[in-house]
Amino acid sequence: MGGVKETLEVVEGCADELDLMRVQLRDYATKALSGNWDVLKEALNTTIGEQIEKLTKGNDVFEASIIPLKEETKAMMVKVEELKGELVMCRADIGKEMLTSVPKKHKIDVPKSKEFRGMRFGRDVDNFFLGNGTILSCDRHQR
Repeated sequence: MGGVKETLEVVEGCADELDLMRVQLRDYATKALSGNWDVLKEALNTTIGEQIEKLTKGNDVFEASIIPLKEETKAMMVKVEELKGELVMCRADIGKEMLTSVPKKHKIDVPKSKEFRGMRFGRDVDNFFLGNGTILSCDRHQR
């Protein structure tokens, strides 16, 4: 049974050696990653800083272009209010003119025809009076 004890001691020695290697590997990985972490952190901060600077410049340009637009909008609103006032005055003027321009109804005196008295002939239908007293007939003779 001596061989089993020796084998057990060899296995325990290997296990201790593996534990030591595991601790060393963990320390190595931690150092490697922490070194990379610092580099990565610095790269990210630089990139983010550059992006913030670009956005700030863009924002400044945008704000500078907004100020004239705001002023122009205010000027347009003032002009719109002036035009609204003019429109109200024009509508009032047009309303007054429409009231004064309505034609007055005049009574038109239309002469009424005389009542029919007696008999008429067909020839009389062909002849009729003009306003100046001339008689026109269908046989084209003037009287």
